[in-house]
Amino acid sequence: MSVPKIPGYRIETLIGKGACGAVYAARHESGGLVAVKLLNGESCNPAIIANQVGRLYRSECPEGALPLVAHSLQKAPLLMLGALEADPVEQEIGNSYEPRNLQMRLDKYLGRQSSWGFVLKLGAALAEFHRRRVAHGNLKPGNIFIGSEGQPLLVDFAQGLMPGIRTLPYTDALLYAPPEQLTDPDAYLEGAGYGWDVHAFGVLAFRLLNGIFPRCNETFAKVSPAAGEARRKGVEADCQRLAKKLSRSSLAPWPEEPTSPEDEARREILEKCLHLDPWERYADMREVMQTIAAIGTKPQVQVGLPKLDENVEVEVKRKARWRGVAGLGMAATIALGGVAAHLLQERNKAEQDFLNLITEQNSKLIAIERETVDKIRAIEAAARRAEMEKQRLEEGSDHLRSRFVAMGQDLAGMYQLSDVMLGWVLESGATGLPPLDGGKGRLAMMETTLKDLLLKCAERPELARQQWRMELALAEVYLAGGKKDEGRSQLELAVSHAPKTGSDAMERVARARVMVCLLASEEDPGDVGAGDLAVARKAVEKLRPGTSKRDRLLAALGLVEARGLQEAGDVDGALEKYRVAFDAINRLCEAQPANRTLREWRVGGLAEAANLADGAGVVDAALQLRRQTAAELIALLDENPSDPGIKIELSGALGAISEAALEAGDTLLAKEHALRGKRLIDEVVEAEAATGDALVQLAGHKSVIAACDHSVGDSDKAMEMVEEGLGHVDEAMKMAQSSPLATFRKAMLKWQKASLLGFAGRGGDELKVGREARDELGALLKANSKYPSVRQVRRALAYLTGDLGVSAQTAGNNGEAVGYFRECAGHWEALVTIEKDNEEFREGLDWAKERLGELGVLSAATD
Repeated sequence: MSVPKIPGYRIETLIGKGACGAVYAARHESGGLVAVKLLNGESCNPAIIANQVGRLYRSECPEGALPLVAHSLQKAPLLMLGALEADPVEQEIGNSYEPRNLQMRLDKYLGRQSSWGFVLKLGAALAEFHRRRVAHGNLKPGNIFIGSEGQPLLVDFAQGLMPGIRTLPYTDALLYAPPEQLTDPDAYLEGAGYGWDVHAFGVLAFRLLNGIFPRCNETFAKVSPAAGEARRKGVEADCQRLAKKLSRSSLAPWPEEPTSPEDEARREILEKCLHLDPWERYADMREVMQTIAAIGTKPQVQVGLPKLDENVEVEVKRKARWRGVAGLGMAATIALGGVAAHLLQERNKAEQDFLNLITEQNSKLIAIERETVDKIRAIEAAARRAEMEKQRLEEGSDHLRSRFVAMGQDLAGMYQLSDVMLGWVLESGATGLPPLDGGKGRLAMMETTLKDLLLKCAERPELARQQWRMELALAEVYLAGGKKDEGRSQLELAVSHAPKTGSDAMERVARARVMVCLLASEEDPGDVGAGDLAVARKAVEKLRPGTSKRDRLLAALGLVEARGLQEAGDVDGALEKYRVAFDAINRLCEAQPANRTLREWRVGGLAEAANLADGAGVVDAALQLRRQTAAELIALLDENPSDPGIKIELSGALGAISEAALEAGDTLLAKEHALRGKRLIDEVVEAEAATGDALVQLAGHKSVIAACDHSVGDSDKAMEMVEEGLGHVDEAMKMAQSSPLATFRKAMLKWQKASLLGFAGRGGDELKVGREARDELGALLKANSKYPSVRQVRRALAYLTGDLGVSAQTAGNNGEAVGYFRECAGHWEALVTIEKDNEEFREGLDWAKERLGELGVLSAATD
């Protein structure tokens, strides 16, 4: 659904999407803000809405309705402009608005007897609707906004389950509808909507007062949005089954006894509103409110009297932090978002920080260096004295000299080791610990030196007490060089020689144990055994609680466990492990705000978790993690504006966010972030620091920009951007020919190019380029890559083959179209097998089967 163009208004941001359309914040040229609802013609009946709007706003806006500025319901785009009842939310990346409705503030009203005042005002608003002969028909907390004085303002009437709609995704308004609306929505045109509103009012009132639904609470509580959340995803709208369940359910008892005769009378009124037989309910809300007003003689229960507000809990206007997240782009996000983790694996900066593989050793070796210098000076002095006494003690002097020379060689070896390790640390400057990958020469030198020193330990008793340290250092060098088996054996030997007490020895052993697990999890998460994890955790838990070293190592084990759960397919468990690890990382960062390396570690972990969420389709979590990643990287870039690594990682995070905005229809925000990400990569290219991954990101940004340009009719500019993107990918693939991310990006750009060719009327070229994209994705699927995941590649193939089928059918190639639709259905079936409750996958499969049916193929899609 493209962002609408409205004369005199500029769309600023997407507020949210619902079953019937999307809502945007727009600014008038005079500076005023309004809410714009872009209706989906498939999920609403514009004629009914226009008729009811005319009735309701004929003279003046009723007090219980959201003020309407304008509407366009006769032709596409279908628009309604109204007052913006929302609070601005400042974010690290972009701005948004939180709707000021009952759903977002439900926790202030739910399960409270004090909500009765709000219930009365809601009833009065509905009664005014019915007086003007307008039945709402779509009541739910998200469609009840809260005005500045706590009064309800109703929106989205005559929408939802109405006559004539072709499709309706799940909406929680179904939980408030009576059975007859669920089975016969056409009765709205016959006046049944007033009785529907009476029932929905009863459900809302009962739930607000008691905290539960009056019927089917156990089921409805699972599928209704939580307080503060706009909607619940992944739920199917089965109206017939829902109606049967309601019809078989009895009314829940009131949790407490009535407190007064008036309270008992109110309960009886609500129970009549909730009657399943529409003929047993009140005729409309005017009758309901008249009956309530007739209870007793106390003025505070009379509707509309001034003293009513004394019992009404007035909502205080406040600003709240935005807690929701937007959807994620279908496939292009994968290539951009996955780069951060790919860079993370190449640099190993994050995990090496908390291990302090080099930093801690360096501090010890600097001390050895000082000791070595002193001893060498002593050796030299002794040698001079020996030379002076040569005549007198020639025989003894020769013996003494040979002894000092041997000692000097031993100490010189230790000095050389210190010098090598110090140089290793300083090699990458002050930006963090050095990379282990690519350092085979350095590792080989250290391995040789450590082995020589260990041989000396057997000969020199004065060195034997340090043997365990050298053995641990050798174990770490083995592990850093990928020699896992040698590293583990050497570690066990070092542990057997290390002191059983003393914080220094315990910390070194714990660190080495964690390092075994961490490095193994990077190469193959399934290779980390439960025994290794248990031994490592036991070693870490022996350290003094509350220390940063202990917290770092525990967080590292959390990352290892998260990777293992991800490998086993437990996405929810993996994300929870990441969350726990981030809690520890955040505490460390708060305690040491100047420690940049810790913050880089946090960025790496966030990127890794975001990639997991991307690959598993957990779009809300993925976008939230991307936003956190981008915010942290922006702060790091402010401190280090010329660092190309940070620019590349920030570009990847911005790319993922921009594509999520594009999928949500917010092309302005999408293009804004894509242009910012493109500028970052342009700076890296100008500094001649571009990597293959950076060029793939640049291609991704141009893909988003192309989509935004195409949405406003500039197809030539869009094609230019796509061609440039393909050029960047080709250049990247020359630098890293086996990169699955580059292959994926190239295929996605070709798909985009094919779509543009089809738009230009070049159907033959469209099919040719589309086939190339399909073949490249097919090869990638067989490669079973980690980033992008099999799920992501197959999902892209499902959509692409569907497009190819449509193009072939349009060109009159029905035989070819059948082949593509069969392939499309096969991909959707494979995805549904993995995620049976995924609504998107089921809808895709149904669509493919419908296309096959249109072409006369009635058997199963994959037969």
